[in-house]
Amino acid sequence: DEHGHDEHGHDEHDHNEVKSITSVEKQLTLFKDPSSLFLLPRDAECTQTAFDSDIRAVATHGDSEHDHGKESEHEHEHANDSGHQDVFLTYAFNCQNPNALDGVEITAFKTYDSLNEVQFDAVTDQGVASQRLTQDLTRANW
Repeated sequence: DEHGHDEHGHDEHDHNEVKSITSVEKQLTLFKDPSSLFLLPRDAECTQTAFDSDIRAVATHGDSEHDHGKESEHEHEHANDSGHQDVFLTYAFNCQNPNALDGVEITAFKTYDSLNEVQFDAVTDQGVASQRLTQDLTRANW
């Protein structure tokens, strides 16, 4: 009906919201395997030890975008669509040869055509790295 209820009087909005949340959670689990997003140097012999994800809606005011979440050290992806959302992904790795870990190649631009930029932040034994990557600049070095 006009108030968002189905023929049995159930609220369709609540059901659609639950379906939407479930869909987002499923999408975020796809990022658990980082192979479609980035590549670490093979010689570093890294094993993934942790993963965390979050998605946040962004309000667009004119040409500026405002994140409605707290700042954190995560890989930060911007999708270019009308329902703009930021995806925050955090990965932890244990590398057998950390001296060979001198950068990361972002492959997500090939996987996701609508991806405009990645804010890459890393903490390694060699220090901290932070860089904004784009389709033209896909490698972060440290």
